[in-house]
Amino acid sequence: MKKLFKEISIITFIAIMLISLLQFPVNATNEELEIVKTESQYLLYDETIMQNEFEFAFSSESTTDSSTLNFIKSITDTDEKPNNVAYVDSDLEDTYFKDADGNSVNQYMWIRQNGEISGPVLVDLSTAITQEIIDFVSGTVVDGNRVNGITTRIPVTIGQEEREPVTEGNTTVTTTVGYLQIEPQEGYTYEYQLIELPNENYTRFVELAKEISNFTENSNSYANISKINEFYNLYNSLIPENWENVVDNRIDQPEEARNGEEYVVWVKATNSNGDEIVDVQFMTSVREETERTSTETVTEEVTTTTRLPVTFDSNMILIIVFAVIIVAIIVLLIIKKNVSKNK
Repeated sequence: MKKLFKEISIITFIAIMLISLLQFPVNATNEELEIVKTESQYLLYDETIMQNEFEFAFSSESTTDSSTLNFIKSITDTDEKPNNVAYVDSDLEDTYFKDADGNSVNQYMWIRQNGEISGPVLVDLSTAITQEIIDFVSGTVVDGNRVNGITTRIPVTIGQEEREPVTEGNTTVTTTVGYLQIEPQEGYTYEYQLIELPNENYTRFVELAKEISNFTENSNSYANISKINEFYNLYNSLIPENWENVVDNRIDQPEEARNGEEYVVWVKATNSNGDEIVDVQFMTSVREETERTSTETVTEEVTTTTRLPVTFDSNMILIIVFAVIIVAIIVLLIIKKNVSKNK
């Protein structure tokens, strides 16, 4: 009996502990939110709920009874492909996110959607990404084209050129290589740094750059903001410390570069006041070799004079003999005429 009572007591204790653990609030972290700071307010994006309207509430304590909270209706972030988001305007910031001395403090947020309450989620406004950063990374859209973002801060063009042909024997090799041409701005000098890929420090950076360059929807969507934030942090951590001077506003691919190799090209512009602009480009090397084999045909003209033997046929002989006889007759007639005159 005592043994049974002991077993029941143990089971009861374990059950109470489990119930206590289940009832204890599990605090989500700020990582579940993407926070954007605009000119007038903070927008809080939660991927799991932003497709539909919801309500949200704040409290300084994670153990607050949700039934006592003051829930606020969500808003949409844009008219085009809108996301439903929580927000913190100046009034809510002063009420919840500032202490008595005006210092910033964190708060917990609860969500109510379709009658169900979830949370709390820790909200730290200091982690917000600004609209300026979003535009800095992804650019803005003008006439359907995305401009003024990363890779467009310092204007460049990427081109190709043919090197001087090299001839060995009958074979001529022409090499085509790539380069990056800076469009210089008055008062600026330029420096650069080349990073050959693949590079483990740049793998995610390049992946994000490609994804961001292909954004076709609102940059303020949850997925895009998350990528922009990650890219921006990587961008700042990877900016080189050492730079090389750009000569003639042109950056050539390395001489040893092979066709199709990829490079990250950091470019820095500095004016006379020391103001700097740092940009990054992504270049694929070009090295194409064209061989031409020339077959020269040399025509040697040789003039040979052949002296043919002179031959006569029988008719020619008769003509000559006849001519000799005629001449002989004429000579005899002249002699005879002279003799007659002398007599």
